[in-house]
Amino acid sequence: MTSSSYWAISMPELAKIVSNGGVIGKHSVGKMNSNGLLLLSEHAEYDLLMTNTMFRLDDKCKTTWMHPRTKQWHLIGYVITGWHDPSDFFLTRAKRGADCWTDRRLLRAKLNIRIVPYHSKRSKTIRAAINTARLLSPSYLWEFQTNMDEKFGTLGPLSGGPEEKWNKFHEVTTETAKTILCPKKMVYQDWFDENDEAIQTLLDRKRKAFIDWQNHPNCPALHDRFKDYQTRSQRGLHTMQYQWWEKKVEEVQHYVDTNSSKMLFCIIKTIYGPSMGGTAPLPSADSSTTIKEKEGISARREEHFSQLLNLPSTVDQTAMQQIPQKPAQGNLTSLPPRKKSGLP
Repeated sequence: MTSSSYWAISMPELAKIVSNGGVIGKHSVGKMNSNGLLLLSEHAEYDLLMTNTMFRLDDKCKTTWMHPRTKQWHLIGYVITGWHDPSDFFLTRAKRGADCWTDRRLLRAKLNIRIVPYHSKRSKTIRAAINTARLLSPSYLWEFQTNMDEKFGTLGPLSGGPEEKWNKFHEVTTETAKTILCPKKMVYQDWFDENDEAIQTLLDRKRKAFIDWQNHPNCPALHDRFKDYQTRSQRGLHTMQYQWWEKKVEEVQHYVDTNSSKMLFCIIKTIYGPSMGGTAPLPSADSSTTIKEKEGISARREEHFSQLLNLPSTVDQTAMQQIPQKPAQGNLTSLPPRKKSGLP
């Protein structure tokens, strides 16, 4: 595609193409002919952008070819990218040769290429947590042991290799635990969990009113009815949330007033959920290995702070003795006199 110095189309047509496609920037060079119009059309069709016209540079840094007869420079080379990738370009400019003069210039583009790492898709294995706290109850413990004995008695002695035996044992144990002990429920609380039934009632009424209004969109009464239920639902949800938090604040304040620190931290943990446990690994003293064990991390911290807080003193004692000493003021050790007040 080439661009000449003669206009082949009118300015309104060019403005229409550029405004619809947005394929060139604000810093274009030269005039356009039919080939230029075809190039802009292709760019608009395939969502492309000329990066040469994005940067404010001198014309000598934009043009790439000199006409042999008119000696005028034109832009006939392009660095093209998609509409969504202009931020990846730092600069696009023409480079002139340092050894000899030519009628063509080389285009160079500086890019910031970000390669997205490939992550293989793996199916998430969601393991239901079993409520093992029920085993502390004698009734649940006896029922669990009875079911395990019955199933292993029906299954008979385990046969096969170690892996097959383990798979059978794991399958029977997991199935029995899910049946008797049941999955563990959430240990944290929230305002919509305790008001689930009331919230569902409000939302069902609003949803029914919305469906009635959509079936008869020209009925103002149904529209007003839907707006009324919508307002009631929002007001009811805000009231439930405020009352729930007010109740929890009163409980926290009660535990604070009664100095019940155990119940205070228990209710805070119940509201915000369990904290994520774990210890971050630390590098060794020579940074050759990474310590992951809890005992090793504690020993490394002790070693680090022992070296940090027990550094040898480098103060010269002769310099300390040259510091002038001021006499001690004994009157500072006595208590100040108490002033008599006019109060009885």
